[in-house]
Amino acid sequence: EGPQRGQQQQQQQQVNSFMQAAGAAALQQQTIAALQSQANPTNIIKLSNCVSIAELMDDEEYVEIVEDMRDESARHGEVLEIVIPRPSKTETVQGIGKVFVRYAQVEEAMRAFNAMNGRKFAGNIVVAEYEAGMPGAAGPGAGAGGPPPPPPQ
Repeated sequence: EGPQRGQQQQQQQQVNSFMQAAGAAALQQQTIAALQSQANPTNIIKLSNCVSIAELMDDEEYVEIVEDMRDESARHGEVLEIVIPRPSKTETVQGIGKVFVRYAQVEEAMRAFNAMNGRKFAGNIVVAEYEAGMPGAAGPGAGAGGPPPPPPQ
């Protein structure tokens, strides 16, 4: 039993090491994309690692997240639109787990980018990228000012 348990512990350590490496590689890829997007700033930023799917599924939490993101984003300029896509059981939704913020001016988006990129939020490191456009499959009411979308079916 002793050698077998030692083998299991070693396998678990290997799995843990692999998972840490995979997480680090994903963060590294997001960081590279963020750096590449800095060359072409736009008035839209995409924030990754801010929200979890579980949070997006909970209507009360979703409303709170939208309000928090609107408040935080408004500290950097005039926010025209915020889109936080939610999961759907009936259709594929692009950008789940991301927050998209459209500012009135590119300079405002640049201020927000600089303030939010690399910042810790809920224990995660936020990665900011400039985007050419807002996601199309956001669902009803997901933009700034609208009511929260209906709960996922």
